[in-house]
Amino acid sequence: MNWQLLPQFAITGFLNGGPIALIALGIVLIFKSSEIFNFAQGQMLLIGTMATWWFWAEEGLGLPLWVAIILAMVVSVLLGLLIERLALRPMTGQPLLSIVLMTLALSQLMQGLTILIFGTIQRGFPVIFQVTNPYKISLPFTYNDNPIVVILRQ
Repeated sequence: MNWQLLPQFAITGFLNGGPIALIALGIVLIFKSSEIFNFAQGQMLLIGTMATWWFWAEEGLGLPLWVAIILAMVVSVLLGLLIERLALRPMTGQPLLSIVLMTLALSQLMQGLTILIFGTIQRGFPVIFQVTNPYKISLPFTYNDNPIVVILRQ
């Protein structure tokens, strides 16, 4: 292994794993505080991402990235408050299955509204940084050009 690439691998790992860790933290935080699995967690992330895209992309408002992120956070907070006040708070004291089904219904509702508003066309974020001469990284562990995968079991 080329140890000079270790900082690059660490940064790439943090950038790829950071959002996943934050999503997992949100799921665990909601489950531990309410003991209810929130099926609408992914759709909240979807709406925040689509709001950021709409505020930033040329097809949307075309605002600077930092403004788009702040506005998308405001939209997400307001949507979270709206859902909590109108859908989940009235479910207090109801059977557990009813509350879980409410989160499932909210998930389907938010997904359907996102499709109605933004359509089903796959969209990408515009490129932030232009790379003119990319550095090719080979797989760190290969044998005859086949990647070596190690699975550890405890």
